Amino acid sequence: MKKVLILICAFCMSVTEPTIALTREILIVENMQQGNWEELGKVSLKFHKEGGVYYSPISEGILYVRVIGERTFYRVKIEDKFYSVAIGEYIVEGKKYNAKVAENYYFNI
Repeated sequence: MKKVLILICAFCMSVTEPTIALTREILIVENMQQGNWEELGKVSLKFHKEGGVYYSPISEGILYVRVIGERTFYRVKIEDKFYSVAIGEYIVEGKKYNAKVAENYYFNI
């Protein structure tokens, strides 16, 4: 009888844990979309297309941040649209940038 109960408990745990984890991820995504973003200020975006010419700042955006636990999320509002920010190390025409928006816009946080 004990062996059967142990097997049932082990099966139930393996089934419910992924469901709980998936639910948490969905809640985090929903919370991110609902608001609670803090405005950090304006940023000047540099446009550069691979194989193209490097242009001076052509656009300005507003940088927002949201912290969930140990993770930090950034987004930039350009005109009336929001874009996710990719943090990394980018070198464009010899200049270093640590953030990228959309495909071809770079700036420093």
